[in-house]
Amino acid sequence: MSAIASPSVVPLSLAVAAILVSNLSLALGDALYKAFDPEMPVWQLFFLRSVVAIGLLAPLLALRPRNRSLRLVTPGWSLLRSLCLAGMWVTYYLALPHVALSLAAAALYTNPFFIILLSASLNSDRVTRITWIASLAGFAGALLVLRPDTDDFSGYELLPLLAAFLYAAAMVITRTMCRDENPVTLSLWLNIVLAVGAVVTGLVLLAVPAEWRGATGIVDARWLPMRPDDWMLVAAMGLALVLGSVFAAYGHQHGPAPVIGMFGNAYFVAGVLLGLLMFGERPGMTAMLGTTLILAAGIVAARADEGKPDRPGEDI
Repeated sequence: MSAIASPSVVPLSLAVAAILVSNLSLALGDALYKAFDPEMPVWQLFFLRSVVAIGLLAPLLALRPRNRSLRLVTPGWSLLRSLCLAGMWVTYYLALPHVALSLAAAALYTNPFFIILLSASLNSDRVTRITWIASLAGFAGALLVLRPDTDDFSGYELLPLLAAFLYAAAMVITRTMCRDENPVTLSLWLNIVLAVGAVVTGLVLLAVPAEWRGATGIVDARWLPMRPDDWMLVAAMGLALVLGSVFAAYGHQHGPAPVIGMFGNAYFVAGVLLGLLMFGERPGMTAMLGTTLILAAGIVAARADEGKPDRPGEDI
């Protein structure tokens, strides 16, 4: 595969298109996961999904010029990025059987605010007052959605927020430290990390007494048998992972963070629609108010940062 063009010559429209494809693909993949039997171990699905993704990526990498190695330019940062994404999926997927997809998507969409804050902290970026206010409003919206003061609140509702932070950290690393990496190569190594991590997790769980693993199969060490429709879901999840990971890397490498964050609304919108269409989830008025506040805050924060320069070290 030919080398990816430098950020200075890539049209913004391509970065925006990439992030839209990425968010829609990831939302579909997450919805497909929620459609699985809740007793299906996370590590088993991670392994199978990544094996499918590696098989899909192999032909793309085979087309690369012979002088293009599969080696990473920044292996240490790329590994840290992969670990952050792995942690993101683990925490998010542990929450999905217990949290409505629309609510989980709303909580996950707080990641643009984490991206802004991490960028400011790590790169000494100046964050405007409007951006700070929008960030606080976004978190207020997340609290309205999750409603931690209600009797039926559990720790599972907090996991999508942790997933949002880990995703934001991965995208900051992508923008600042992995700009010169080929997105397809990044996706390949991400799936290798996910597959290896899944196998290690399964082996570790085998050594844990069954009574310590809890009553659900989510943290079980068993390899559950797969039905034909399960294999179809895994194949679709693998394809969604390839599209989501490749285009996410490309979009964050070549697009300014505020604009990319604004178009990240696609995941949020897709999550709400898929939750309604696939699972009949109808958010209440409080949840709708919270999601509207999150959406508006993201747009305001993006517009407030639109004029910032897009150079490594100054912007993510």
